[in-house]
Amino acid sequence: MRAFALMGIMVGSLIIGSGLLTAVDNVKAEEKIAQERRSSMATSDVERVLEDWATAWSSHDTAKVLALFTDDCVYEDVTFGMVNHGKEELRAFADGSFAAVPDFTIALTARFVAGN
Repeated sequence: MRAFALMGIMVGSLIIGSGLLTAVDNVKAEEKIAQERRSSMATSDVERVLEDWATAWSSHDTAKVLALFTDDCVYEDVTFGMVNHGKEELRAFADGSFAAVPDFTIALTARFVAGN
């Protein structure tokens, strides 16, 4: 009789233990899904900013370009070899670029977003 009672306790403990493991696994799975959602939202935010950037430069509207940057921005244009510090330098650069190349547009043909 005692052996059956011990087996019952062991089986009951295993069932309770596996239920706890399942609950912990569910929490971990939910945390992973939430992290993936945050990452995908961040990716879509970055893609939106890239689209806004290309649209602003292609519009030749300096105000639209400047609206994408903070007052203390650092904007490097590798093509022209220019580094602009702050919105006033960026404003001068954008105005000069629009005057020098009045028909340029930017088309995003590929994107790569990585990281958190």
